[in-house]
Amino acid sequence: MICQFILCILIDFIEPFVRQVYFAIALFGCLGFTFQIALLADLISVIGLHSHCFYIYTKVLYNVEIKGLSVLWQVVRGNRYNVLKGRIEAHNYMNRQLYLATIFFSAILFLYPTTFVYYIVFATLKALTSTTLTIFDYFRQNLMYFPIKSIIIFFIKGCCKIDCLKIKRIFPLDKEFFVDNHHKVDVSFFKIET
Repeated sequence: MICQFILCILIDFIEPFVRQVYFAIALFGCLGFTFQIALLADLISVIGLHSHCFYIYTKVLYNVEIKGLSVLWQVVRGNRYNVLKGRIEAHNYMNRQLYLATIFFSAILFLYPTTFVYYIVFATLKALTSTTLTIFDYFRQNLMYFPIKSIIIFFIKGCCKIDCLKIKRIFPLDKEFFVDNHHKVDVSFFKIET
């Protein structure tokens, strides 16, 4: 009940801003549909900027936790990685080192599910934003190269524009050759139709 009330207040607060944004996008419609698509894609990029930033943050935090868990797991088990020999060897840690390693290991282990869920959520948001932007860019690119204007003119007026000329070759009834200094010249006639 309280969540619905808060959601209604939030929607009432945000609605005028959303209307103004969509009114501005509709106002730019006189510049073309591809311009509107590009403007909407830029708006989605700006709105999705926080999800991209949080995705990078959670990705780094997730990688740090994975590395910390793997290192602390070796310490809790009483092992360490020998850099010179390139292998894991047994090591005698002091009690306070094992105690601190156990505390840090358990803290990171209990924080891991939360970090993992945040990582999945923001990775999904980033993927959805990127997919939406890719789809908008695909439609914008295809609309820029699709001959919509020519197709509309063809259906409305037919082929009466200057760019719709037909050139037809007319063969003369008798082929006459002009002779100029013993060279034969073939003459062809063309008829231009609209």
